[in-house]
Order: sequence, then C-alpha cells, then structure tokens
Amino acid sequence: MVFNWKSILVFLHLIFLCGVIALLILGSTAAASSQSSTRIDATTDFSLCAQPDLSIKTEPESTFWASYSDYIARRLSVGAVISNLGAIPANNTRIIDSSSTRGADLITELPVGIGDVPANGSSMANIKYHVPPGVTVFSTTNILSAEDICGYSYTFPLQPSYQVHGLDFSPFIDGQDPNVAGTTIGENQIRQRLEIVQPYTEWVRTYSTANGLEKTGKIAHECGLKTAIGAWLGADGAANETQIANLIDAANNGQADLVIVGNEAMSQQGLTEQQLISYIQRVKTALPGVKIATSEIYSVFIDHPELIAAVDVVMANYYPYWEGVSVADAIPAIHDWHHYLSSLSPGKEVMVSETGWPSAGSQLGAAVPSLENANRYFVEFVSWARANNVPYFYFESMDESWKASREGPQGAHWGVWDKNGQLKGGMQQVFQNTTVSDTWSGPPAIELTSIPAYGTTANLYGRAWHVIPPDYRVLVYIKVAGGWWNKPTWSQPATTINSNGSWMCDITTGGSDQNATEIAVYLVPASFSAPLVQGSISLPAALDANAVAATQVTRSS
Repeated sequence: MVFNWKSILVFLHLIFLCGVIALLILGSTAAASSQSSTRIDATTDFSLCAQPDLSIKTEPESTFWASYSDYIARRLSVGAVISNLGAIPANNTRIIDSSSTRGADLITELPVGIGDVPANGSSMANIKYHVPPGVTVFSTTNILSAEDICGYSYTFPLQPSYQVHGLDFSPFIDGQDPNVAGTTIGENQIRQRLEIVQPYTEWVRTYSTANGLEKTGKIAHECGLKTAIGAWLGADGAANETQIANLIDAANNGQADLVIVGNEAMSQQGLTEQQLISYIQRVKTALPGVKIATSEIYSVFIDHPELIAAVDVVMANYYPYWEGVSVADAIPAIHDWHHYLSSLSPGKEVMVSETGWPSAGSQLGAAVPSLENANRYFVEFVSWARANNVPYFYFESMDESWKASREGPQGAHWGVWDKNGQLKGGMQQVFQNTTVSDTWSGPPAIELTSIPAYGTTANLYGRAWHVIPPDYRVLVYIKVAGGWWNKPTWSQPATTINSNGSWMCDITTGGSDQNATEIAVYLVPASFSAPLVQGSISLPAALDANAVAATQVTRSS
C-alpha cells in the first residue's frame, strides 16, 4: 500500500519537511508445515487442524513518526493489520522475517509477537524502520508464522507457488488519467508498481510508449520480468508516429520480448483494417525477427482474416462480462470463442491478451460484478488456460480509478490488486496453485436465453454451445392453433449463429404467431436443409435424426 506522510500527519507538516512512502507486501501462500506443540484434548474440533488464511497490510493513518527524535533519526513507525480471512483460528502468530528495499532497515527486533488471531478476526502490530535520507519509496517483505489449534506451524511467505503467465500492466494511480494532456509517469512510480506484481507473474503487457511509459520495458527487465510492449494507436496521427517510433526503439534496445501494435485500434479507436495493417507492416519491416502482434476483440479477428494474416501472434480480448454472460457460463463461452478463433488462425499462436471480471460495478445482463465472482472467474480462467496450454495476459494488475469515467463504475475495479497495491481477498488462491476441474467443455448444446411471453411480439434469443458457429444453424418452429410453422419464414427457415455463439429469431412474422403455445429449437449442421412445414400436426423425424442438440418449451396465456 502507498502512503504519503503529509496526508497522514497533517498536524506535523510544518515541522517535518519530507515525505515517506511505505509499501508493505505480503503473500499468503503457505509453505510446508511441521508439527509443533499440540493443544489437542477431548473437545478438539479436528476440522480446525488446518492452515489459517492470514494476510497483512498497512493502514495510512497508522504510518507515522512516533516522536520528533524519531523524525530526526528517520525512524518510521508502520502499523500493520494482520487479518485472518478464514474459519481456522491462527495461534501464536508472529512476524518472523523481514527484508526491505532502498536501504530501509528494520529496527524492530524479530520475532514480532502478535498472539492469537481468531477466525475472521484481526490484530495489530507496530513495526519500525530506519529510512535513509533521500529515500521516498521502499518496500518490505514480511513473513508470518502461525499455528493451528493442533499445534501445526505454517509460514506465509511472499513468493507464490504459481506465477500467472502474464498481467496487463498500467501504473496509473488516483489523480492520474492518461487521457489528460500532460500526464507523465515517473520511473519510480513504474518501478514501485512493478515490484508489487513481480513475484506473481512471468510477463507484463503494456499499452503505451509515451509520457514516461516508454521506460516500462527497461524497468520490467531489471525486475526480471518478460515484456510485451504495446504502442497505443488512435485518431491522432502525430501521436501514433511517436508511439511507433518509441516501440521500435524499445525493441531495438532489447526491452521488448513481444511487440504489440495497437490495442482495440479498430473496434474502439476508429482505425480501418488497412490503416492498422499498414502500421503492423512498418513495424515488421523495422524489426525483422521480432514477433509482432496486435490486440483486438476476438470477433474483430474473426471478421477480418487479413488482420490475422498480417500478424505473427493473434492476441484476442475476451470479455464475457461485457457480453452479459453469467460468471457460471463465462469460461465455457471463452472456450468456444477461442476454439473458433484458433480454427481460423492455422499456423499462428493465438493467445489471450485481455480477460477479467470486475469486483464491483453495474450488472450487465446476466453478468454480475462482485469480489466473489471476480475470484471465481480468475481461478476458473487460469485453470482453463493451463489445461489447454493457452498463453494469457490477465486484465488487469491493479484497479485504476480513471477508468470509471469512461466505462462506468466497473471500470475502476478490474484489478487483481486494489488501487493501493493490496492483493484483493481471495485472489491469492490462484497464486497458491489452486485449480478447478473442467467446467468449460462438453457436447454441443442449445440454450434459450430469453423466451418471449405468450401474446407478445418479442424475439426469441438463445446461445449455441461447443460448436464452431458458421458450421451450424438454428432451426426454430412454433405451434399455433395445433399446427407447426417454420420461423422466421419459409424463405428463411434457418437462423445463423453469431461469432460469440448467440442467436436471435423473430417468431412473430405473421398471423397469430404471438399466441404460439409451443416453441421447438434444433441445432443442426449448416449442410442440413430445414424441413418446411405449414400447419403440420407433428414435426418431421429428420429433425431429431440430424440435430446435435434440441430443446422445446411450452407457453400459455
């Protein structure tokens, strides 16, 4: 978490004419346990003999110079909150080790005794550091130990047992907006934010090579991270030229392991396919032997095969949330989308350049933003990517407040870490190597997502699962006054499936269609010709014989 003492100790700001930012980081990945003294008796609940879920963070109001003499000697006191996030009590909790950067030294003698931290409870500890003159930013890694009620000891180190493949990285903090002219990010801020995520990821992916962000590749390499460096392309031609020139410089200087020419430049920034391909070809010419990509919504690639052909790596953005898909159906949807896109990209590496789920914000369709759903999506997506050997960049590293003004309230809540650099509750499960079994694959299926009420003229909506959309069609029939009819019409008896698996059919194209009592839907190969019916009392047997999936509903007034 980032602290500025000027905002914490306002009453001392006339005396203390310097600032200190203290950043404490702690992961909660448990290492191997060993048996210690026991507390077992006849009343012991052995279900509590398990690893507690501890975390530590600092509070802005608890970071201070304890006295004037401490200020002169640069001894900074930092209050740490040790939280037990689970149902397992943590006994004999202690801070047993600490390391610091920027020459900041721990003064407090180790171990720091904290005592017992009850289930879903917390406790405080005060830690003091000597901060060298001139140092305004430093980080510390603190290691906790604790026992369960049976006396087994656990340690909670920073280093996770699993690193994600990559994180989408942007270093902006409160009060900064890349769309505001003059916003420039300093190297210290970039490094500070990178140091937070460095233990948790192999790669970082960036979006811009201007306004200070052109330094990100160099700093990330110094932190031991691989880099996918991106140039931001938009309507400003002069700005695009700066971005492209800096991108080429970064690659020539060995600061880019993968080069990305534009992010959603066609879908969001207004570039034409030919304009984007022209930029890609320029960068390819300047950087022979370097892998070149562009990042786009998956459906843009599907609709523009020449764009797929132009790149070395297809980087697709998948957002079930923005498409109104529930968190339960999100990973099956990605599985289908990625399978479809990969089938159109033979010989190309297809990776996920963006995907994520907001921890707060507005509901879109069946997509509900919440911390619980964000945790579920994170672990299920990473499980899918690992099981299918799909390289990925997860969106995003930290919350960015500026996005709320452009995306709505959810825009500020996409991070795995919050805006202060604290890992959000529950996100640690991925870094603890937690995975889930296959929730994404299955046989072809057809789903009705919106069924119009009897007597209304609304359209019928649905989704096809586990098929490549152009290879299949949806056949819809309605039963009115005892007879079956094709929908939408005889001349158009088949409904096409969109690239995201969704489809829509107008089932009220004549007569008293709104009073249909039954609706039958079939998922069939595109090569199958739809049987035409006009008031038949039953549907042709060929439908069941050729359909890979079917469903039927009954309506009444």
